[in-house]
Amino acid sequence: MSDSSRASGLVVAGLGWGIALGVAAGALVLAPAMRSEGEPFGQESAASMREMQRAESYADDADSLLGDHSAALVSGTLDDAHVTVLRTARAADEDVAAVRWLLDRAGAKNSGEIALTEKFTSQDSADALSSLIANTLPAGAQLSVEQRRPGVHAGESLGAALFADPETGEGIAAAGDRQFVLDALREGGFLDFSGDVVPADAIVIVGGDTADAGDAENAGEAGEFGQQLLGDFADALGGTGTTVLSVREMGAWKAPELEQATFIEAVETEAGRIRTVLGAAEDKES
Repeated sequence: MSDSSRASGLVVAGLGWGIALGVAAGALVLAPAMRSEGEPFGQESAASMREMQRAESYADDADSLLGDHSAALVSGTLDDAHVTVLRTARAADEDVAAVRWLLDRAGAKNSGEIALTEKFTSQDSADALSSLIANTLPAGAQLSVEQRRPGVHAGESLGAALFADPETGEGIAAAGDRQFVLDALREGGFLDFSGDVVPADAIVIVGGDTADAGDAENAGEAGEFGQQLLGDFADALGGTGTTVLSVREMGAWKAPELEQATFIEAVETEAGRIRTVLGAAEDKES
């Protein structure tokens, strides 16, 4: 890609970011105006509801416009980059398919898809996950002695197993080590995959709805523990290579901010999906 073409692409992408962020900000501002169930519905509430519905209509129109031009907004931003998609147990099929489609439009190569199970983010199986990770550590991985949380160690292990060395393009871990780690985690019930998983230049984690924890004991990624584990996992992956964690629902994520990975909300929207792909491309463009 020529420098002028890349510059033009960045300008267009920047405009897309601005529109997407504007849509998201509007949704967040309007959220408190929503009438909760059982709340008296007076004139003020009716006016707020009409205002919210009007703004939601504008947001839907903006999101539809982004959808019409999403391929152009990301085109060429990930040319020849291998991207692996990790989906959580609560991730929606439509979100995963839409993100992969957009990655394809960005020029990315498909280096595999891995499905994390509910067990991966369950507090009840955290000790088992930690033990399995410690006993299947691939060459090139080091586990933090200061941060011993299971998500951190899982991210450090899978970072070495899944990422390519940016200098050589070869896997950080040998192919045999990568397969051994993935097979062990699959046999342990923590993830599933089919087909080949090859070294990645970037990893995109597509999450699900974190707004409603439901059963507190089986909340998975929607519970406090599950969000912490998933955030730790993404951040530890980000310590090795480009990582994006994209979840549903604006404002529902309660875990601490990520420091080494890119965090995106509203993956169910066109804006969120575009931001997810551009997040994976950030290191490539820099």
